[in-house]
Amino acid sequence: MKFGHIEIFTKDVQKAKEFYTKILGFKIVAEQSENLVWVATEGQEFLLRKGKNTSDSETYQTAKTGFVLYTENLTKTAESLKTNGLNFQGIDGSEKCLIFTDLDGNWFQLVNPNDHQKIAVRTLKAVVTLNLFKFPLKSSQLTSKEFYLFSEFLRELLL
Repeated sequence: MKFGHIEIFTKDVQKAKEFYTKILGFKIVAEQSENLVWVATEGQEFLLRKGKNTSDSETYQTAKTGFVLYTENLTKTAESLKTNGLNFQGIDGSEKCLIFTDLDGNWFQLVNPNDHQKIAVRTLKAVVTLNLFKFPLKSSQLTSKEFYLFSEFLRELLL
C-alpha cells in the first residue's frame, strides 16, 4: 500500500490554487472543475477540494496533521517564498525547521532533510555520550530508529 494523493480541503479552491502555485511554486496538473484543482510538487500530487477544514490549530504542535516540505537549500528557498508573499510563523524546535500555514490553517514545515538528520544525530550523540558515563549501552535496549541513528553517529565518528 502507498499514498496516491493528498486531498486538502479549502473554503475557496481558487484562492488556494493561487497560494499553492504563486507562493509555494506548485504546478497545476489538472482542473476538473472550479472546486477540484490538482497541483503537484516534485511528483507528489494534491487535490485542492472545496470543503471545510475544522482543524483550527493555533500551533504546529497542536495540529491534527502537518505537511513537511524538503529543500536542499533552506535559506534560499525561505527567501524565495518570502519574496512570493509567504509569512513564516516561527520554528519547530530548530532554526532549521521553519513553519507556516496555508490560507485554511493547514500547517507546514520547511526543512533540509540533511540538516534534519544531522540534528537528530547530534541529539542522539549527546544522549549516548551521557548514557555511556552511567552504564554500558546494549543494542538490544535501542528501538530500530535509535539504532539507526546510533549507527549514523558511529559512521560520522569514523569518517
